[in-house]
Amino acid sequence: MASGRVAIISSLMVVSACGGTRRADSSGAGGATSSSTGGGGESCTHPDWGLSECAASELDGFLFTVAELTEAATAQVDAVTTSCREIAVGLGAAKDAVTATDPAERVQAWCHVAAGEIEAEVTSKGKISVSAQPFSCAYGGEQAACEAACAGQPECATTDIAARCDPSMLSGTCSATCTGTCDGSGAAPIVCAGTCHGACSGTCDGVAMSEGACSGTCAGSCGGSCTNQVPAVKCDGACTGGCSVEPRSPVCREPLSSPAEACGGCKHCAELCFTEGIMKATCQPTGLGVTADPEIAPSTVELLRKHLPTLWNRRGLELHAAAGALEIVGKLIYIPGELPPSNAFAATCMEDGQEQAAAIERELFTSLEAAVDVTAAVSKGSP
Repeated sequence: MASGRVAIISSLMVVSACGGTRRADSSGAGGATSSSTGGGGESCTHPDWGLSECAASELDGFLFTVAELTEAATAQVDAVTTSCREIAVGLGAAKDAVTATDPAERVQAWCHVAAGEIEAEVTSKGKISVSAQPFSCAYGGEQAACEAACAGQPECATTDIAARCDPSMLSGTCSATCTGTCDGSGAAPIVCAGTCHGACSGTCDGVAMSEGACSGTCAGSCGGSCTNQVPAVKCDGACTGGCSVEPRSPVCREPLSSPAEACGGCKHCAELCFTEGIMKATCQPTGLGVTADPEIAPSTVELLRKHLPTLWNRRGLELHAAAGALEIVGKLIYIPGELPPSNAFAATCMEDGQEQAAAIERELFTSLEAAVDVTAAVSKGSP
């Protein structure tokens, strides 16, 4: 990513469109202390842009969101790199097999090595089956709170998530009958009497297994999502798309629909807050079951169970989507040449932020492609 990463993150103090004055840790990213600056050496955390209230609020909100997304993207790319490296080294690759230091080149290289090791040391020896939990993230609170702050109307911070969520995507704790999908996770298995998408421990179509991949009926615990449950079975996880009573602590499994017109706030509030909602979605640990032929060592199966969930998780997709949306929002908020010469500083900061948003998107896309190389290598061994 561009060297502006540290500069944009390091000492943000912004009156954000998405909620009041915020201050980053004074040490910044990696202990850096430099500030994001415009052409005149001034900080892009400028308290007075000389713009209208809405224009200044949107510019501040955009720059703050770029900084937050940069940090999140860095963590995501690092996580994918680590998982690919651990798989590669665990299967026999040298610990210094990759010498690249650029984050995008490094994640690409380690995942390429991991994919090669899987083909050479795993799928060439036997069949392997993987059952992954469907992508599942929770949206709601952050997007609504951002809209309320951006509109300057606290009453717009609705807690009625259901009013802005497709019923099939509404999820929460169901105290009665769940007729939809019962969602656990890899970290929190649930009792299942249906089809488990994830790791099944119990029996699959009558065959005993532990954390295995099951394409039939799982009777036991499911580290993932369970569908087609016997109605009498209580959902111990989050019921999505079909609770016979109003679910508690509801979230939406997709971004919220547009807010009421009265809560629109400044011109680009809805778009900016939609981006923040995607970026701050909570993506649960992916439940993933692995079953392999006896020729494949149990230690290899455990290695894949441990590190594949990071590569299958939706977090990277969400951040990439947020980066793409943020790049578009930046172009809506500021068009080059639109500001008068007296606002040259604001223009410079905005253009720097637009470049950074584009750089984030490119790096996340590289990380996603790298992860797919590994999951595709595993899929080649499926029966």
